[in-house]
Amino acid sequence: MVSQIVLVLKAGTQRRTQPPTRPRTKVILSAEARAVLKLNQRKKANKFRTDLNNASQKLDQMTKTIAAKHHKSIRRVENDLYIGHTKLRSRRHKINAWNAFCWKMRGTKRVVNDENGM
Repeated sequence: MVSQIVLVLKAGTQRRTQPPTRPRTKVILSAEARAVLKLNQRKKANKFRTDLNNASQKLDQMTKTIAAKHHKSIRRVENDLYIGHTKLRSRRHKINAWNAFCWKMRGTKRVVNDENGM
């Protein structure tokens, strides 16, 4: 659903407001139609749930296969695939300024320590 924002000018001020919602027509279904609709929704939900479970099992199996083939731990393979603790999580790409600063300071400390022979 797309919401529209309208600029309203009142006494020299500019304010954003949304237009009023349109009245929706209410559809009244018969008891048989509701039963058929509910049955179809349940079938679709069950199929979706089983497909998700199958995909998860295949993913776990492939993770174990890759780990065994390349002599890595399952945790390492999951982390490399970004599916460790939470399945299919996305990795953050935005750099945090504080973390960048700490990373840079850690690098400069290593350089100073290497120059001092520590």
